[in-house]
Amino acid sequence: MIFNFLSCTKPTMCETEWQDINKWNVLISSLTLPESPPVVMTHIGRKNITLEWRSLYNPSYLDKTLFGFNITTCVDGVELEYCEVQTFIRSSGGTLMERVDEELSSREGTDVVVFTVFLSNLLPDTAYKFRSTMFVGTSHSNPSEWSRLYTTPPLSIPSSIHGSVKAIGGDVKMPVVLLFNLPIDDGGLPILKFIVRARNHNENFQQKWKVYGNFNASNIQKYSLSNDRRYAAYYHINLFNLIPDCMYDFMISAVNDMGESLQSESSNTFKISSKHVMYTPDLILQGLKSESEQITTYVETANDGFVISKLKNSMSNGEILLNDTAQKISIANEFNEIIVDVWSCHYSPSKFAVRGAGIWVDSSSFSVLEDTNDERLEGKIAVLLRDGEPISSKARKVQMAGAVGCIVIDSGRCSEYNQKCFPGSEKGRGELFGEVDPPRAWESIRIPVVFSLYDTSSRQFLETAGISI
Repeated sequence: MIFNFLSCTKPTMCETEWQDINKWNVLISSLTLPESPPVVMTHIGRKNITLEWRSLYNPSYLDKTLFGFNITTCVDGVELEYCEVQTFIRSSGGTLMERVDEELSSREGTDVVVFTVFLSNLLPDTAYKFRSTMFVGTSHSNPSEWSRLYTTPPLSIPSSIHGSVKAIGGDVKMPVVLLFNLPIDDGGLPILKFIVRARNHNENFQQKWKVYGNFNASNIQKYSLSNDRRYAAYYHINLFNLIPDCMYDFMISAVNDMGESLQSESSNTFKISSKHVMYTPDLILQGLKSESEQITTYVETANDGFVISKLKNSMSNGEILLNDTAQKISIANEFNEIIVDVWSCHYSPSKFAVRGAGIWVDSSSFSVLEDTNDERLEGKIAVLLRDGEPISSKARKVQMAGAVGCIVIDSGRCSEYNQKCFPGSEKGRGELFGEVDPPRAWESIRIPVVFSLYDTSSRQFLETAGISI
């Protein structure tokens, strides 16, 4: 139909006739616009999905008529009226992406155009179906058939740290900087914190990794203190309070509300400089301070014949620091801190420092025990009195029961750390006690063992700990 405006005698008549003709053209278009094939998923996440489909109609870019697709998103089992419809318009820089599928085009001998959209704000662990409707101007095609059901993954723990963890040198007060990449998958939830585990190769009494500390994820930033461009893309954590002259390696894990990720690969081994400022007495090697609690004294007689008395302490953490490297033990209350010089065993680990709750073990029948699995010793520092039983035997038993350190208090016969106290050794000459003991007696001992005189300072220590001998 050809309309000639020159034949109009009245403008209002021309406009009316043109509108009628345009309605007719729109009706024809709506009947002839092809129905698109069903959409398919190319990638799905917990809260998003990428869909694509082949277009059977692709107007020229010279045609300025509005062109695009409405994508209907439906949760499985939900009525159509409650489904969401999103509009994607073809425009420069728009959200409707298109490309020519080279493989299909080569096979069919003509350009095959594929459209792609990205949908967000989906729910995790939910089944969805989708369909598309083409529109050109005000005309719409029939909706495509529904896609098959696609289920978004459920929430989960984060994936492990991506790639390797690098330990590099910092400065005197901050000896190590850990460089790492974030997990590729956060599990669908914000990462709350990172947990760093450290392994001291010189401490190493059981070859165990220990929690060094928890680091709030909101404080983790990219590393910017180096001119080396290789490090600029990494996030970093600064580590303090590490034992000088010791070899460490590290692992990092990420935590969200669903739990903790798998550990990263271990970092390179890094030696802490001898110039590193030694840790302070309030260090806990594991990097975690215990919750505030008032520990009261009590005595229990176990069926296996030894008595355990929990240490009494009015301080918030109430733990003993056993510093086998400096040959000192310390404990504190709200008024003061007691530091006692002790004598380390020749067979203790070469470098060691551990903090743990002290626990007093005292019984005349303890010497006949071959083993104890009493869980009250797990992770604690055992405090024992020297008697006729070999110290190596005592240490072995508390180690088997889970103690991480052993402090032996003299019964009162020693006044100095010399050969009168332990034959064959003088602390003043830099020697450690037990050097002349047969190695076989100590070969299974991996925890640090120290010996303390029963003098004024040790009595203050025991009093602060709530122990009476």
